[in-house]
Amino acid sequence: MSSVDKHSAKPQVMVAQIGARHHYAIPRMLEKSGHLQSFHTDASAAKGLGRLLAALPILNSRGSLKNLSQRRPQGVPLSKIRHTDALLKRRIMGGLGLAPPYEGYIADDHLFDQIIASRGFGKADILYAMQKHGTKMLQSAQAAGVRTVVDVFITPLAHHIVEQERDQFPDIEAPMTDRSSFELEDERTRCEIDHADLLLCPGMNVVEGVASFANAAGKDYAVVPYGCGVSFDGLKNKPVKGRVLFAGTADLRKGIHYLGMAAKALGNENYDFRVAGNVSDAVRNHELTKHLNFLGRVPRAEMREEFLKADVFVLPTLAEGCASVVHEAVMAGCPVITTHASGTLVAHDRGGMIVPERDPEALAAAIAEIVENRGRRDELAASCGPLSEELSEDRWSERLMVALTDPSPQKIPADVNQLKA
Repeated sequence: MSSVDKHSAKPQVMVAQIGARHHYAIPRMLEKSGHLQSFHTDASAAKGLGRLLAALPILNSRGSLKNLSQRRPQGVPLSKIRHTDALLKRRIMGGLGLAPPYEGYIADDHLFDQIIASRGFGKADILYAMQKHGTKMLQSAQAAGVRTVVDVFITPLAHHIVEQERDQFPDIEAPMTDRSSFELEDERTRCEIDHADLLLCPGMNVVEGVASFANAAGKDYAVVPYGCGVSFDGLKNKPVKGRVLFAGTADLRKGIHYLGMAAKALGNENYDFRVAGNVSDAVRNHELTKHLNFLGRVPRAEMREEFLKADVFVLPTLAEGCASVVHEAVMAGCPVITTHASGTLVAHDRGGMIVPERDPEALAAAIAEIVENRGRRDELAASCGPLSEELSEDRWSERLMVALTDPSPQKIPADVNQLKA
């Protein structure tokens, strides 16, 4: 059987993933479609030490263990889950002072990568790996004749984009004094590109970021927009006029300072700019953000109400993969204003409006257009309905299966400008 025949049939996929990314949607969709061969992950509430600790509320309610009970791979058979407790044990030992302090996600990535690479690939036809999880598993898979697919969940230029913004606004976020890690990050991206047979990107924003690396020219890629598993149980948005909602970490990458500039430009007491999410004191107390109403972290149940009462949802982000919070707003029936960098399925006049990055004047004009022109707002809100159907897990699964079985994927051009044309 030729490689094209093999991969255009019903390939069996081995998924390697740290944590509960997408609430385990990738292995769940592959299992439902009959493609999942095995799912390799770190600690969860399904097996091993993670299952034990998740059953102890006292241990699970604080620190690095507080989200363990939420790691439940629904829809994935236990018989197909292969876990490792190594990352969790190291974190616990570090917290107890019995091992070096926890070094962060990069150390986790390296350890997980080594573990997966050493296991072999069984009868899998494809290794589905997440970006930044390492390259040893990709190299081992290719050596074993297994096709490698990398889910590039955020533009690989994100750290450069953020640092450029820090240079411009150092009193909001301090620039890094040592940027040597940037080359290490870029080298890891180059290695992933080298050893990926197919690059899966949620939006063209990510494809453009990948294409900026010289070794990406000629590589196979597919754009597979992520779906959204959030449900509002049939409830629909009933807006409070002038309520502008932002959700997520209020930082430079998300463009919080540009929202602050837009709020100042509008200068109307009838607007309520509500910011739900983590925020630093530097952002909260900055002159540029004084017109914003910082709510802090909002519990999930209350967040539902924020979406359902918002007049417009705004995310002027500078670097993403696919901003899930934008899709949550669409699911609630709330029109969105965001940027191309959000990587979402929202397009101009389809679920909302697209404005340029770093353009507070355009952002303010779009907000005013939606809030002050109720007919325009009604049209955009109505367009959220058809778009929300595209965000269902079933439609997302269809997109994914087409990409995995396409015998003739698109090729990344040598000139990134060809993608933007």
